[in-house]
Amino acid sequence: WRVARQWPARYYGQTDDDCVIDLPRLAHIVQAMPRRDVYAGKLFYASINGTTSDQMPLRSCFTDHGATAALGTKAFFPNCKPTRGPIPYINGPLIVLSEDVSTWLINSSAHPLHSFETTAHQTDAQLGWELSFHPSLSLVDLGFILGGSFTSNNVRAHPSDPIMGSYAHPTKARPAGIVAHKVSNPSDFELVAARQQKDRAEEPKPLAAQCSALRGRDRERFCPSGASSFTCSPWSAQLAEVDAFPPEFQGWRLCQSPREAAAAAKAAEAQDESFHSTNMSSVIGAAEQWLAVARPGVCAPTTGPGDCERGTMGSFKDAGLGNVRSWEQLAVRCKWLCEGCARCRHISASLAFKDCSWFQDCSLDALSLAAPGFKSAPVDAISLEYLQKLDES
Repeated sequence: WRVARQWPARYYGQTDDDCVIDLPRLAHIVQAMPRRDVYAGKLFYASINGTTSDQMPLRSCFTDHGATAALGTKAFFPNCKPTRGPIPYINGPLIVLSEDVSTWLINSSAHPLHSFETTAHQTDAQLGWELSFHPSLSLVDLGFILGGSFTSNNVRAHPSDPIMGSYAHPTKARPAGIVAHKVSNPSDFELVAARQQKDRAEEPKPLAAQCSALRGRDRERFCPSGASSFTCSPWSAQLAEVDAFPPEFQGWRLCQSPREAAAAAKAAEAQDESFHSTNMSSVIGAAEQWLAVARPGVCAPTTGPGDCERGTMGSFKDAGLGNVRSWEQLAVRCKWLCEGCARCRHISASLAFKDCSWFQDCSLDALSLAAPGFKSAPVDAISLEYLQKLDES
């Protein structure tokens, strides 16, 4: 990144020597990105110890199965618990930084990225680790827009890559996208170049095509004045798991293409409608009271539903928890579940894990912080007035 700064530019990119990139279509995508704070590409997650050799045995801490899996890995794999994470990182076939982020990286990094020859995932995650201390990045997840599958842009399987090689057919080349990876021979290069030329002729501006496919309110909202752009909003508001990520991520934004932004908005609206259909929104004040006194941490680990008649703790497994999108909704749902459990006196809740754990006894002065993102408080923190409303609903 320091070497690239010899050439003044608004954005800087990193790729591999076996990639073929459709530059005109990529330029269209980059022009639609925010002007500042950009960290863009295909998103993965890891928990590592930064740029020290301690990260080398942490292969189990890397995941390509999303934020939920990354959070579970951090919580339940002993060697991942003391590491920093989960952190998002961009996969190597294409990484894009805006000029200001590149400057921040060069000026803030205490030492160069670890130079041991390791897997590409590890070296990319080292960059993610450095950037994970930035207070306000705009994370642009390019996902499927670059082509290939969500996890891989490989044209063919590569025998030396056991993680990513399995996603590509070993003998039949997959159609090329904007970024084609593992292009290892002249025939594959010709195949990729021809396919990219054909795609560019048919759809020169992928984001404009997405805007054309949207209708009515969605087009007005996500393609204002017909412009192709990424829609950015607080990451923590879009992904509940971020609540348990390191503090810096609470200030990051997630930027989505018009199609992805419209789909995410519809999913959020459906979840809100599902929650409100339970008629529990009338007791939102009860949740606010509980949250006002809740403390960070969990009373104790729970491993099952427990026995509400004779037990001392358990975890409510309820399909309704999957529909909550805010702490207020979660607190209301947990309180409603607690009302049906005779021995529930305290609640430990996590928006990230979508969990409500109940306890007969709990020392609020000795809460465990081993599992991040939990808050705990006694049930009687909610007034009688709201309990009555809860019973009615």
